[in-house]
Parts: sequence; structure tokens; C-alpha cells
Amino acid sequence: MTSFVLKLLACLFMLIDHATAMLLPEGHITLNLIGGISNGGSDLTNVIYTLGRGIGRLAFPIFCYLLVEGLRHTKNVKKYILRMAAFALISEFPFDYAFHFGWDYQNVYFELMLGLIVIALIHQIEVIYPGDMIKFNIYALLIAFAGGFIADLICADYGFFGIMLITAIYVLKDKKIWMCVMFVIFAAVWTNTFEMIGVLGFIPIFLYNGKKGPSMKYAFYAFYPVHLLVLGAISAFLL
Repeated sequence: MTSFVLKLLACLFMLIDHATAMLLPEGHITLNLIGGISNGGSDLTNVIYTLGRGIGRLAFPIFCYLLVEGLRHTKNVKKYILRMAAFALISEFPFDYAFHFGWDYQNVYFELMLGLIVIALIHQIEVIYPGDMIKFNIYALLIAFAGGFIADLICADYGFFGIMLITAIYVLKDKKIWMCVMFVIFAAVWTNTFEMIGVLGFIPIFLYNGKKGPSMKYAFYAFYPVHLLVLGAISAFLL
């Protein structure tokens, strides 16, 4: 698979997730830390809701992997970070409108932007201390934990978990099996058992061939705020 196909899959998984969350509120279920289900609707709507949200868990690891790939191939890191920051701001109103959040909870672009800053700083540590794994590991952990605390502080989507996952994917480079292991560990520590379904998102990552494919960069960036506005409007009209 090219990165273009990975982006298509991630967007599709995200669309299914958000459509389920916004258009099936009567089927909303609560998934606790041991995977138990508290019914909030009929059995059928609960099944559909669980399936849709489960598929949605596959999107985030793919986006994290693509973010790391983007850093490795970008010609201008500062512009990359500014682009993520711009879309974080652009997406905040659609995000709040669709999910009825306020400024106390931030969209996923804030998470990805922070993750990008973290791994860009870690990259600089690699340049400064080539071959010195002790110093590299110490500084990398400090930077990652600082980024994670900031993500939690601003209530960015995925918080500490997301920053640690992005960092692990960057540091592990092509060790995709270990990425899966770290994903499960981080999900167990910082989220819940339901989030562990996201490890299946590494299946298409394993099939990634390292090629770019067709270039539709800004279309993919715009998909996030646009689909939130559309789903939010549909939800408001129907429900």
C-alpha cells in the first residue's frame, strides 16, 4: 500500500467512527476498563454502535504512522508544524459543533501537532548526540513526557497516550511488531481495553510499501474539518 491508500483507509475509518458517534446517540454505550457494556439503547443499535466505534479505533495509529513518515520526508519541518497548527485552529469550530464540546477539549490536530513537535525535537537530539544512546534515551523520554503532559493539560484528543505512541513509532523506525506491542501497552496504561482494537490498524501499515502514490495533501488535511461540519449538520437536522 502507498501512503495515499493508508490515508484513504484512515479517513474512511474515522468517518465511520464519527458518523456512528453522531448519528446513533440512542445506541450510545459505555465501555468500562474491563470491557463491560452498559446498555443505552436497543441490542441492535448497541451492536452497530460498538462495531462502528471499533472500526474507528483503527484510524489513529495509521494517522500517527503517517505523521512520522511525513517528518522523515518533509523538506521543511517548520512549515509542516505550522500547517498542522493552522488546521488545528481551523478544525476546532467544526469539532466543537459536531460533538458539542467547548474549548476545554481539543480536536485531534492539536494532538498530532504536539506529537510532531516532540519527534522533531527528538530528531534534533539524534543529530546532537549521534551514537550516544544513553543521552538520547534520557532526553527523548523527557521530551515525550513533557509533550504528553501538555497534551493532557490542554485536553487534546488522545492526550498522553497519543504522544507516547507517536514517539514510539518514530523511535522504533521500521520495527512494526514492536510498534504493535507498545500500542497495546500504552492503551492498557492510559486508555481502556476497547482502545486496544486499534492495534488492528497496524495491518495496513505492515502492507505499506514506502511509496507516496497520488498527491492530494490538502484534500486530506481538509477532510477532517469538512466531514465534521457535514456530519454535525446532518445530526442537527435529523436528531
